[in-house]
Amino acid sequence: MPQIDDSFFPRIRAHMQSGFPWDTPDDDDCCCKDDARWDFMEKHFTKSYIKCSIAPVTAEIASKMFIY
Repeated sequence: MPQIDDSFFPRIRAHMQSGFPWDTPDDDDCCCKDDARWDFMEKHFTKSYIKCSIAPVTAEIASKMFIY
């Protein structure tokens, strides 16, 4: 498990400023209905964690914990 230091939260916060379906309300919102919403969000969180140097496997586990 990677160490989460003081720089992690500002970095992850920067990635969480965009990329959500509600950021683009004019786009097709099919990803925002029912279980597809959670699949979309899980993928978004996983990508954000990976951009912050979290290993992909750990990022996937962390994303699932956040959703469920």
